[in-house]
Amino acid sequence: LLDAAQTLCAPGYAAADVATATDALEVAIYPRHGATFTMHDGTQVDVAARPEGLAVRVAGKARPVLLRVLSPEPRTMTWNGAALARVAWAREDGFVRIAHAHPGGTSLFLLGR
Repeated sequence: LLDAAQTLCAPGYAAADVATATDALEVAIYPRHGATFTMHDGTQVDVAARPEGLAVRVAGKARPVLLRVLSPEPRTMTWNGAALARVAWAREDGFVRIAHAHPGGTSLFLLGR
């Protein structure tokens, strides 16, 4: 969960002043070539080492996503082949932090060498 929630109950079930969970997702990634993680709702995160860098693929429904990838600072960062603005990512505490409004379907991030 990306957002701080006080309960996992649906918003209509909990009291109005209780923070409920959203669809926002935070994933900590400790890269290993060929690593795959599938969530209960079918959202999948894959990691693959490529000659040009580390590829992280997110496939699933539209939602805010925060990826924290254990990695040195990349020279370049792309999302589906397009350069990703530096304001969308940063390196903090050994992790590359990528904040993204995942549009649904498949997103491919490449942390370039």
